[in-house]
Amino acid sequence: MDQELSPEVLARIEEKRLNALKLRSLKLKQKEENVSLVSQSERSDVQDNSVDESHETKEDVCDSCGMTGLDKFYLESYGEKVCKHCAHTLDIYSQLTKSDVASKYLLSDFTINSLPFAEKRNPHHRSWTAMKLYLRKHAQAAAHKKWGSEEALQNELRKREEMKLKRKLKTAETFFQDCKSGKEGNEPMPSKKKIRRQRLQVAVDEIVSAIKGD
Repeated sequence: MDQELSPEVLARIEEKRLNALKLRSLKLKQKEENVSLVSQSERSDVQDNSVDESHETKEDVCDSCGMTGLDKFYLESYGEKVCKHCAHTLDIYSQLTKSDVASKYLLSDFTINSLPFAEKRNPHHRSWTAMKLYLRKHAQAAAHKKWGSEEALQNELRKREEMKLKRKLKTAETFFQDCKSGKEGNEPMPSKKKIRRQRLQVAVDEIVSAIKGD
C-alpha cells in the first residue's frame, strides 16, 4: 500500500510547481519582447506565415548603418538610434556648443533651448556651470526649417559676413580720416603708431579684397 504524502510535502510540491510556471511565463515574455511585432499589412504579404528576420531587431539597429548595438549615451541624451562607430565618425553626430549652434546655424536662443542636449563639465573652469552640447544633426534640421534649405542658410551666412566686413571697413576708414585730420602739418606720428597704422592698412586691404571677391 502506497504511503500518503503529508500536507507539508504536498504544499512544497505545489509551491515548486507554481514557481516553475512563473519562471517559464517570465522567459516567454522576455523572448516575446525581443522580437519586433510585424504589422498587419506586412503579415498579409508573408505567404509562409514566417516572420521576416529583419523585423526582429528593427528597434535596436543603427539608423545610419543598420548595425546592431546602439550607443546608450546618444540614445538617452539625444534620442538617437546610432551605434558607437557612427556616433564617433559621422559629422552629423558631432557635438556643438550653444555659441557654435547660434553662429553657424543662425538659430535663436528660444529654438536652441528646445533642442535635446547633453551636459558636460566645463573643461577650462570646473567650477562654472556645465556646458550644454547639441547635435549637429538637430541644429541642421532646425536651421533648414527656419531658413528653408541648406542653400538659403549659406546665403544668409555669406550676407551677414559681408555686412560684418563692411562695418569693419567703415571703422577703419573713419580711423584713417581721424589720423589724417589730426596729424597732417603737425609733428610726425610716433613710430609705434606708424606701425599700428601700417598693420591696419594691411587689414583693410584684406577686407576690401574679401568683399570684392578677389
